Amino acid sequence: TIKLWHSNSHTANIMEFKLCYKTYPFSVSLATCKRFTDATGLDLHTVLMDYIHAYSQLSDIGELEKVNAMSKVYSRGVACQVFYALSNREKEIPLAEFEDATYRVSWFRTEVIDEMSEPWPLVMVAVAMDVNNYINQNLHVKKKDI
Repeated sequence: TIKLWHSNSHTANIMEFKLCYKTYPFSVSLATCKRFTDATGLDLHTVLMDYIHAYSQLSDIGELEKVNAMSKVYSRGVACQVFYALSNREKEIPLAEFEDATYRVSWFRTEVIDEMSEPWPLVMVAVAMDVNNYINQNLHVKKKDI
């Protein structure tokens, strides 16, 4: 359910995620990774890969068990830092907004209403998959000389 917009520039790829009835544009860059590491002491790519790996191990269980297992990969606080670091910095979205949003969608829903109220652990998996796809699609882009 996450859409990837393509522009004419290789550096302007913007992705988005939906969390608690709001859509957030996001992108990944070295600066994004540094911002996340400075806040948590963790590596952003490793955290996102951990979500992909954990989810890939859960194919034979029900939705409640999936949400429960995925919420244990990292704390909700770390997830908030991921959302905060990745979000479009020009909007200057406060960390408290992600803390509130993840709190509101931290519980397993008994019925699916729409894609805007997915539990945050499943949103995190979707974000991780989008970052993975973005990186794989852009491996061929030549690194700028530093």
